[in-house]
Amino acid sequence: MLGWASDTGSGSWTWFETFTISPNSSSSWLHLNKLKRELHHNVVANPSSHRIQTIVHKDNPEDREWLASFKGGDSIQLVPRAMYSWWVNFVEEAEIEILGRLKTEGPIPLVRRIGTGSPSAYRKLRQEVNEIRILHLHPAAKDEEITCSLKYATLESETVPRFEAMSYCWGDQTQRKTIKLIGDGTVQTELTVTENLYLMLKALRSVETIRVLWVDAICINQQDIDERSQQVSLIHQVYSKADRVVIWLGDANPPYLECFGLWDEIGTLLASDPDSFKSQVDSLEKPHGHETFLKDYAVIALIFELSWFSRVWVVQEAYYAQSCIVKRGPQELSWAMLLRVNECLKRARQMAPGLVYRQMPNVTSKLFRVNHANGELAVTKVHDFDQLAVIVAAIDLSCSDPRDKIFGIRHLVTYDDGLQTDYNKPILDVFADFTRHWIRKSRSLRILSAIHADFGRSWHRMIMAAADLPSLGHPSWSFWYTGNSGWANTTLGFAAECKHRASGTTEPDHQLLLDSFDARELRLFGVRIGVIAEIIPFRSHSMREIDPTVCQQTMNTFEEIFDPWGKDLSWKPSYSYNYFVPIDKRIERARHVHPYIHMEGRSLRSNDAIMSCLSDSLFSTEAENDTRQVGLCPHTAQIGDLVVVLLGGNVPFILRPAYRGSDQSRGKRYYLVGEAYCQGYMNGRAVEEMESDISKREMFTLI
Repeated sequence: MLGWASDTGSGSWTWFETFTISPNSSSSWLHLNKLKRELHHNVVANPSSHRIQTIVHKDNPEDREWLASFKGGDSIQLVPRAMYSWWVNFVEEAEIEILGRLKTEGPIPLVRRIGTGSPSAYRKLRQEVNEIRILHLHPAAKDEEITCSLKYATLESETVPRFEAMSYCWGDQTQRKTIKLIGDGTVQTELTVTENLYLMLKALRSVETIRVLWVDAICINQQDIDERSQQVSLIHQVYSKADRVVIWLGDANPPYLECFGLWDEIGTLLASDPDSFKSQVDSLEKPHGHETFLKDYAVIALIFELSWFSRVWVVQEAYYAQSCIVKRGPQELSWAMLLRVNECLKRARQMAPGLVYRQMPNVTSKLFRVNHANGELAVTKVHDFDQLAVIVAAIDLSCSDPRDKIFGIRHLVTYDDGLQTDYNKPILDVFADFTRHWIRKSRSLRILSAIHADFGRSWHRMIMAAADLPSLGHPSWSFWYTGNSGWANTTLGFAAECKHRASGTTEPDHQLLLDSFDARELRLFGVRIGVIAEIIPFRSHSMREIDPTVCQQTMNTFEEIFDPWGKDLSWKPSYSYNYFVPIDKRIERARHVHPYIHMEGRSLRSNDAIMSCLSDSLFSTEAENDTRQVGLCPHTAQIGDLVVVLLGGNVPFILRPAYRGSDQSRGKRYYLVGEAYCQGYMNGRAVEEMESDISKREMFTLI
């Protein structure tokens, strides 16, 4: 692993750490943190590649205790770490070898889908009237078996029965319980459900009256794909018509007792002394020196480690709810209080990035606002939110089916018409169709910038190898479900209010989008700027031959994208500082961060690379009429790629010919590499050239 230390005596600033993932969603945060372990630090002040081996053996008492902490099904990962979060480690190879004896016999059971013991449990729904099933949870004493019955109602009726909709995680599907279900008529059947769902029903059950619920795992026949597709498309209606939405975080267990004890205190304070609540919770925004009982950020934020907060479906379930209540075992929490404390914790972390704890997903802050007035907390839904930003933020969330990252939030967008929820459609077609649909409806190529959120395709090199475009497994131009949504914010063209207008006021050709013969191809008109001839590190002296004003514009763009000082932590959530600070002040401001940055700051004055750990990003094109175009490109760009302006795009794009040399006769098809910054072509120049010479307009087929 390549790392950095400022001198041979200071110790290394990079290391490896183990991280554990458990298949059991109820596994505690404390259990997983106990398994975190720092294995070794990097070799000090050695820029060359080297190999390090660590052996963990049961003969060592410390190792033996650590090894004994693992549970069946845990996955062990090796994670490269660095002192500062904007540093990137490059690992050429890593492996974990486990030697031992398997205690259990036979294969580990496969994950099972929820199913019914008999086909008679469900009758066909009348889809033409948007019929749904509603669950009646029968009353019983605490230790009695769970019995439920299914009733039918139509969402088109003005007299939909009153019910509560459950928002929860299915949980570990290998841990299952059996309940009795009365389906169509009076026939009883047994239904196996996950342990988390079983505990939820048990906690919600009354001893006296029937509780009327909508629970997706039971109310939808999960074995009928056509029904599942149709019912999923109605979920936003189900949650909006429910009396309230009950958010189930799971059963109470010991690792969370301290956490929920603090939340009890917060809730009690809100009810008894709203003014004191406001002052103490607001103090969370001041991470240094506050004098309140809310001192342990990590314990308070432990609640956000629970699986519910990372689930993609909760976004629309909470958004469409008339009201929400949060339950953890017998405990109830205020949804508004949860949002408010999360806001304060988020701001505290912005002020002190060294604080490490979980928060609600970023998408939450895009959809909800919390007002604190007259001693009460009120949740307001944001209606004018950036819809594409919400879609992209969903890639950070989890789901068992990748298609749910579209299906689970599609009703939040106004461009929903024409999209169908269809689980029979292949995953890549779901995302390609959505991308094309968005382009056509928004009349913009903004969504193409979102490809930089995917692994191996970000502007800055964040993993060892760049994405191999022919081997992606999906169209290179399609928005995809993997990656880090924060990387989309470090692009030129993804912002809703983009300052660039590379294609002027043009739009993608609507008919060309409709007439594509292959749904996995995207055909667009555009103008060729040039072919990349050279890519080098960005250096201040590289720009000397260009007009000083142009040099400053390119410098500003370079700093916006790559954040070379780590000042803004652009490759983490943005902290909204001013990007356009004079460079000398940035150098002074950076001195306290680390001697390496100070050294590179001095190198900048002597015209060396700004930061040697950043990707090569300064390109120049082949000379045409003795003129080369200069600009910035992502780390995935290569010599021979085309720089083009596509009609409807706010920024230029880089395309790679799919067939080179003699293979070009097979057709002009291109892979989308990503965005580009091309000095002089960011505000309509290419379109002006095309209008004066229409022969410059080309059709590019992206694959």
